[in-house]
Amino acid sequence: MKWVFYVIVFVYMFYKAVYGLNTNVIGSNQVITLDDNSDYGDGIFVAAGERKIISCKASGKNQEIKWYNPKGLAISRIQSGRVYTSQYFVQSPRAPALMLNITEAEVHDSGVWVCRAGDTFRNVSICVIDPTDFEGTPTEVAADEGRSYTLSCQTKGEPEATISWTRNGRVINEFDYQDMPKYRVMTKYNRQGIEGLLTIMSLNVEDSGVYTCIATQETELADKCGKNQTVDIVLNINHAPTFGDRTKENVYGTESESLFLRCEADGYPLPTYKWFVRNGGANAVQIADKEIVFADNDSASVLPVKVTEDSFDSQYICQASNQLGDVEMEFHILESMIPKKPDEVELNEDLTTSKTIVLNVSWNEEIRFDISKIEVQYMPTSLLPRKRATALRERDWKHSRLYSAPTGEVLEDSTMAVLEGLEPSTEYWVRLRIKNDIGDSLWSNSIRASTKEGKDDEEEENEVEDDQTKEDRDVEEATESQPDTTEDDSLISTEKQATPPSEDSGRFYGLFFAAGVLIVAVGCTFVIRMV
Repeated sequence: MKWVFYVIVFVYMFYKAVYGLNTNVIGSNQVITLDDNSDYGDGIFVAAGERKIISCKASGKNQEIKWYNPKGLAISRIQSGRVYTSQYFVQSPRAPALMLNITEAEVHDSGVWVCRAGDTFRNVSICVIDPTDFEGTPTEVAADEGRSYTLSCQTKGEPEATISWTRNGRVINEFDYQDMPKYRVMTKYNRQGIEGLLTIMSLNVEDSGVYTCIATQETELADKCGKNQTVDIVLNINHAPTFGDRTKENVYGTESESLFLRCEADGYPLPTYKWFVRNGGANAVQIADKEIVFADNDSASVLPVKVTEDSFDSQYICQASNQLGDVEMEFHILESMIPKKPDEVELNEDLTTSKTIVLNVSWNEEIRFDISKIEVQYMPTSLLPRKRATALRERDWKHSRLYSAPTGEVLEDSTMAVLEGLEPSTEYWVRLRIKNDIGDSLWSNSIRASTKEGKDDEEEENEVEDDQTKEDRDVEEATESQPDTTEDDSLISTEKQATPPSEDSGRFYGLFFAAGVLIVAVGCTFVIRMV
């Protein structure tokens, strides 16, 4: 019977542990639930002015259900009010249900509403926000370069919003520019609500872009009750058109080929475009607008050109203009041809590093061919005998490696080639050739070029030791910042070690002796009964 009592107590304690903290259950059959198809885990969000109905159901037929507002007052069933309750019965199983009707939600309705049946209750957190209205806020503005300009963001809603500004995902903070103030953030109250102001000092072209006004509304009446609304404002800086550093571009083609010359200038207001052509003479002739194609919402102009024998050496001029000025871009049509052998290749010592060699490649005249790739042959001078120290034969290059070097900017008569992945403090034989779709140039003259000195082994070991020392220091600091449990652990360890070995042995033999006595006693009893 004692074991039966223990089992009953265990079952009771298990039941209380599982169900004892559930405030929605009283006894075994008194349960209330909200809408079966609704999930109110993080509460309910309702926009101000909206209608909301929440149903609360009881499991017992004779249960009386009531709704209470966040102030603890019972809700009346008088339907003439803005908030009221209405009862109905669920058919299967038949049980009472009470609906909470909020006909027109208001911000002060935010809070925890309670559905109660006797001692059983369910809580529902309702969040009511009157969303911000950005009425009157311009979405695109323009300002003159060099001046200051203030962006305005007008908000109206309840609860009162706080305003912040971002650009390219980064929050604008006026205190980040204390030495030379760039931004000033202010908030102004008026009849229309709250106006957020962002003043940008000394405007330049880089300040143009999208600025985002963020209105944050929060209330303490309910947990996690808040809402963010944003509006983007495009700021354009008035400035004359510009092509950046480019004013001339060579375009390569073959006879009967169709070329498309694209002209796109940066400027505001949006530039307009005109095209001119100069065929060897001093005067340029304007091209009819019907031959011009506009692209990207008229922000770019494209001129189709059918290449003929007379097209080579022609110059097509694109003129971009707005109210603040104009700028020209020249396209020089050249016949595609095999690249010429470079007239000079020399080491650029300023840009060369311990693992990289940078070569200056130049010609004695203007470049009139396309450069799509530069191939470099290289090999350490140590691979060849000393008698090859000043001159190489073609068959000596069989020991070399081939590298496709990134091409630098192509100027009027020069460019650069970068050879990477080399060994420090090593001298190489180097030569190169130019490649394009038509063919390859001849190999350039060979030159000797050296990488710069790298760090020796001792310096690298010192750096490794310094890094290891730093890591050890960080570990020590992290250990010091953690709770000190060393003493407790050492005490436990000491206590374990303090137990004499003989004491453990005595305990073991004592237990062994007692078990033996018990076995002998049971055996004797069995023998006596048998006799």
